[in-house]
Amino acid sequence: MPENGQAGAQQVPDDVFEKALRAHNEQYEAAESDRNWMPPTGPHTFFLAGVRKGLYPKNGSPQFPYISAKFTIVGGECNDRSFSLFYGFKPGDAGRISLSQLKTLVALTDPAVDSKDGVAACNALTSNIGAVYAGQCVHTEKNGRVFKNVYVNSRVDAVSPGEEPTA
Repeated sequence: MPENGQAGAQQVPDDVFEKALRAHNEQYEAAESDRNWMPPTGPHTFFLAGVRKGLYPKNGSPQFPYISAKFTIVGGECNDRSFSLFYGFKPGDAGRISLSQLKTLVALTDPAVDSKDGVAACNALTSNIGAVYAGQCVHTEKNGRVFKNVYVNSRVDAVSPGEEPTA
């Protein structure tokens, strides 16, 4: 088996590879990256696809814990596109707003979770991968910058693409 583990794959000289790559550049050009992508303005249905957690260093300042929830859209023009919401335990107003939104998500995910326990909140999310939500994406402009926010409004029953969710 080749070095990279792909059966039938072969190493080729750079010029051969670049020629083949140029022939497929239209495909690469058309591909979209989900890095920092947010849905267009409007209502969306999405499921919790994953949860990352860790410590975030900010410009040499003390680290703070964070939870990043990855969601995948179900249905519509953005079907199967993913976006992430970052919840940081930062000091000040930024942290207060972020944690307020996290508490809303956790309450929708599992109403029995103690709203004052950050560990329980994180565990509630990681144990509910696949939960389906309805939310709203809002784009606002302030001082020449566009801010894109997704608000999780409700947990819904599982849906198939093309179906309407039920609350």
